[in-house]
Amino acid sequence: MEKREDDINESQLIAYINGELSGDEKLRVERWIASSPQHKKVFDELEKTWILSGKISPKPVVVNTDDAWLKISQKITRPAAQKPTRVFKLNPWLQAAAVAVILVGVFGIYKLMNPSAGQLTLTAQNEILTDTLQDGSVVSLNKNSSLTYPDRFAGNERRVKLDGEAFFEVEPDAQKPFVVELNHQAQVTVLGTSFNIEEGDSTTEVFVKTGKVEFKSAQDAVILTPGQKGILHYTSGEITLANAEALDFNETYWLDQKLNFEKTNLDEVIRILSLVFETSIELENPEAGNCVLTTRFERESLNQILQVIATSFGLEVEEHKNGYILKGNGC
Repeated sequence: MEKREDDINESQLIAYINGELSGDEKLRVERWIASSPQHKKVFDELEKTWILSGKISPKPVVVNTDDAWLKISQKITRPAAQKPTRVFKLNPWLQAAAVAVILVGVFGIYKLMNPSAGQLTLTAQNEILTDTLQDGSVVSLNKNSSLTYPDRFAGNERRVKLDGEAFFEVEPDAQKPFVVELNHQAQVTVLGTSFNIEEGDSTTEVFVKTGKVEFKSAQDAVILTPGQKGILHYTSGEITLANAEALDFNETYWLDQKLNFEKTNLDEVIRILSLVFETSIELENPEAGNCVLTTRFERESLNQILQVIATSFGLEVEEHKNGYILKGNGC
């Protein structure tokens, strides 16, 4: 039975906002939005959750144990009206126990007011570390990176702090955006998507694989969609989009070690490999750069990859102290 346009629900709108719909399903949502001012209002209010940011948390409760014990002592030792005077005193051990009860009670109240006070830290040292957070979101930390997050998410957002590089697969929740705090007063806000963040010495780069994210600094803000990469420049606070020609489509090679080339010119393949493996690779004959490669590599070493390329195009691999040279006419 064909779906009616008035059957659109919140989960479908979220999928539309995240860029996860295509074809007839996407068109059906767009028709629903345009069909009435009320529908447009519902959609606009849902999309505004992108710009939700930090909320003011309640201030910690300051506990004065001397005052607390004094008040208890006064109540315990105060004589009742029109009754024989009788003073009851606690021994030191019971005094300490009473104060402890007060502290536990106050601490419990503070925890209720600040449910995110307990912070945990996930640290990757010499290997990649993957973990699932309390909300179901999955984070993969690159080597020498760390993530700080609350023991449970509360309030109107899910806020974490990243230091280094990580790939996030965020569980959708329209009412509680996922916020990643970064260095240099920057942050990324999402509803449900997958993206990579890499902090460097002079820039922070955010690459979106699926969905949509808001990347902002103290001076700038941009919305990134699938395949886009935003670059925050620390000196200016400006966020720019990477040029399409310079965009490395293997942004997450560090995580899955997969390289996919689809009708890609060899000179572009060489550029990608040089970036991924951080070494110099050159073509002796520039004309060989016009050869077209379609293949997929997964967990192969650079030497293995170059040997495959050389065999495919009749080239010879020569290694030297600064990198590699591919010799021959090619194709």
